[in-house]
Amino acid sequence: MKKIILIIIAVILIAAAGGVMIYKSGAKKDINTLQYIMDKGELVLGLDDSFPPMGFRDENNNIVRI
Repeated sequence: MKKIILIIIAVILIAAAGGVMIYKSGAKKDINTLQYIMDKGELVLGLDDSFPPMGFRDENNNIVRI
C-alpha cells in the first residue's frame, strides 16, 4: 500500500513539474530583454542610498549615481 501511495505522489510531482515547464515555455513577451527596454524608451532603476558605496547622498543631499 505504501508503494502505491509513493508512486501516486511521484506521478503527481512529475506531472506538476511538466505543467510548470509547459506554462513557462508559453510565457508572453520577456520584459527583461534589452529590445523591450529600448522599445519602451524608459529604464526604471531602484536605488537604496543606505548601503554605501552602492548608493549614497552628496553634501547637497542628492543621490549620487555612479
